[in-house]
Amino acid sequence: ANANGITTVVVTATEQSTSPALSVSETFTVTVNAINDTPAVTNPISNVTVDEDAGPTTIDISSVFTDVESDSMTLTASSNNTDIVGVTISGNDLILTYVANANGSTSVVVTATETSTSPQLSASDTFNVTVTPINDLPTDILLSNNSVAEDSSATSVIGVLSTVDVDNDAYNYSVNDTSNFFISGSNLCHAHSLNYEATSSYPITITATQASNSNITFTKNFTINVTNVLEGIDLTIMNSTSVLENQPVGSYVGGFISVSQDASYYNYSIRQEDTTYFSVSNGKLYTAQVFNKEVKDSY
Repeated sequence: ANANGITTVVVTATEQSTSPALSVSETFTVTVNAINDTPAVTNPISNVTVDEDAGPTTIDISSVFTDVESDSMTLTASSNNTDIVGVTISGNDLILTYVANANGSTSVVVTATETSTSPQLSASDTFNVTVTPINDLPTDILLSNNSVAEDSSATSVIGVLSTVDVDNDAYNYSVNDTSNFFISGSNLCHAHSLNYEATSSYPITITATQASNSNITFTKNFTINVTNVLEGIDLTIMNSTSVLENQPVGSYVGGFISVSQDASYYNYSIRQEDTTYFSVSNGKLYTAQVFNKEVKDSY
């Protein structure tokens, strides 16, 4: 098999019943023409199984193919699903690389093609690659909102919690400060009405626990901010409510003092109809005309 060339064949006929036994020979030539044999797969590549997110796999493919004529060959490779496995060839090495967070099965085809013959014959070897899934760890916790207006009704939702996980696993949540907050499903809620003047922010810690595996958790710190709400004036008084008659316009009457829970600063004004008699500037009341007690003694 796989031999070619030229040789001679000699056929001889010899008498059997005479003495001496005479013979005669015939010689002819046999020519076996050379043909280009197809490369052969002599050492098939074994199937490969790895875990998801595994490092590259290097396979020596120098002995996978043979060619009886020892023709030079070029090696190429392709993956039937590059979303799972990528392939490259470096010298006599086939290198498999795995797409992050991808799993499943695909096939890889390696082909040896003659480079110096016409036609260029080739042979291919196909093997399977299986990437088994692993449970990826969560990488972050997100909170849709981290502020709440003071005096909001108790148990109001502050924000919605979610966990960043490439496997999209379900998570349960807990909060460390159960005096002021609680979790309802994926909602972070405050346990009672919050007061900005008492505490304007709360540091809390949220823990996400995978619903299907309680050993997998992720913890993150948040700050919940309480926003101020103008709560109105509880009381406004004047430190003086009288003025002597016949005083010039612009005489000082008294100053305004307002009391409120949030100690805000206020601007003051008077009704339009009262501006005939008085004016306000920087929280103080002044006369806008000269008063005569005998004409009118109160306003």
